[in-house]
Amino acid sequence: MTIRKDIGLLLLSLALLGCQSQDSQHAQGTSDIEEGLDAEDFVLGADVGSNIDKSGGMIAVDDLPEEYRDLLEAWKLGGFVWEVKRSEALSDPALTAFLIDNLLVLLFEDFSSTQSSAYQNGRNVPVAKQATIERTLKELVLCGKPAAEALAETLAYSGDVFASLSTEMLMEFGREAAPPVAALLDRDKAAIRLRAATALGRLPSAGRNEVTVLARLKTAATEDSSDLVRVRATSSLGERGLWAQVGRSSGSVDLEPYRKALEECLLNPSEGVRSASASGLSTLGDQSAIPALIAAATTAGKADRMGELRAHASSLKSLSGEDFGWDMNEWRAWWRDAK
Repeated sequence: MTIRKDIGLLLLSLALLGCQSQDSQHAQGTSDIEEGLDAEDFVLGADVGSNIDKSGGMIAVDDLPEEYRDLLEAWKLGGFVWEVKRSEALSDPALTAFLIDNLLVLLFEDFSSTQSSAYQNGRNVPVAKQATIERTLKELVLCGKPAAEALAETLAYSGDVFASLSTEMLMEFGREAAPPVAALLDRDKAAIRLRAATALGRLPSAGRNEVTVLARLKTAATEDSSDLVRVRATSSLGERGLWAQVGRSSGSVDLEPYRKALEECLLNPSEGVRSASASGLSTLGDQSAIPALIAAATTAGKADRMGELRAHASSLKSLSGEDFGWDMNEWRAWWRDAK
């Protein structure tokens, strides 16, 4: 197995390899995580001193400092030995980075190989291999915030298939997942911002940090230079508001920040954003948005924007349980009586 120091470029390479169903050579070289790393293998060096090949970041296992070799050997052994070594590693930032980087690459490489093999042979992923993948992901989750940050970074390099995989893995990190993904909304490339905005619609609430995530997402929804990013970020505002309610009693979640952000998007210059905000308010499920939706639908009707009017009327029906079609006078009269 060969692992390069630039983890992003490596994961991009693995994503491309995973799409090439005839790449049998890659599929044959992925059993190291099950058998343990041997002396002739190379690993991602992290910051382990002068032994690193500075041109590519590759380092032979035999050239690692003893504590790094011991960590790899403990991974191979598993059980109590590994639990002790993992605990020691997580108290050392350099060892933590080394562990996370190599677990990440093993995880993506294993997934790539199993997908390629399954495609070629028409079979499901073997149970043993699936268990290996699950073990690696579990270990990354135990590494906490640094692992979530590293995994979020893979969204900047991977294609759509691997971005979806990264998002699924990030969901396992709970509240640690969304903040580093939200930070990607500041990147220069629109494709990265779009992946981040998409992922944020699926990731759990960030707890105390949700206010920061929400602020970044709102900025993307209203100010991003890409219309695609703005539309996707708008949809994710509603989805995150829905996530915030999961596992909590009705009325215990303050939906006002999500609702107000989406109501602001109802006035956006982009038709796509305006329609997405109406759908987002339906997803959010807060009836307090009904007056803003009626006002927006009235404007859309006067401007002959039928697509928007349909979206707004559909959201009004979803939120209220009533159906007055496109007649905003009927909706206003009902709302006056309902209050």
